[in-house]
Amino acid sequence: MRVVSSLIVLLLISTLGCDNVFVDAPFGDPLPDRTLESFRGTWADKQGNVYFVEVAAKSDLVVGFTKWNSKTDAFETQSVPVSIRTVQNRTFLFIPPDTHKEDRLVFVWLSDIQDGRIYGRACNPDAFREAVLSGTLGGQVVRRKNDHFNVRLEASDQLGAFLASPDGASFFDEQNDQPLRRLAFRADGEPADAREPPN
Repeated sequence: MRVVSSLIVLLLISTLGCDNVFVDAPFGDPLPDRTLESFRGTWADKQGNVYFVEVAAKSDLVVGFTKWNSKTDAFETQSVPVSIRTVQNRTFLFIPPDTHKEDRLVFVWLSDIQDGRIYGRACNPDAFREAVLSGTLGGQVVRRKNDHFNVRLEASDQLGAFLASPDGASFFDEQNDQPLRRLAFRADGEPADAREPPN
């Protein structure tokens, strides 16, 4: 069973489900600076969690958020580096589930980006497992206890092109109906909408 909040699906995915899909590096083309800048600002999910997004020097974006630690009876802040890439007309977000390891990234297809909302589609582990086992995609399936598994993909132009094709959509779960919503635009200058690149 996969317990995934809208933030996890759309940005951080720091709490993973029973079966997971990882890639060893981002694939695709970097976003133009203007488009990357348009993600800057303050965002919130349906549960009321607030996230701060900034452009960074060592990663495309950094997402900051605060969470409650009941053991210490205090709020804690976290920052997560995020890479964002496009392949044809699809935008993918890459997030390290462990910020101390750079060779394992979870990725999400940002399937609809408009009007201050970001919708995402998480990877379907069963579809990726079958593609790796059949040799359609490069990678390996690592079995874990209780019949759970991790799919570890190899980043390549072939993987990006496959996921950007019409068949690639079937490798992702249905679009989440709980988007991240923009609360505030970037601090400097006029706001720009974050949108999918034109076809």
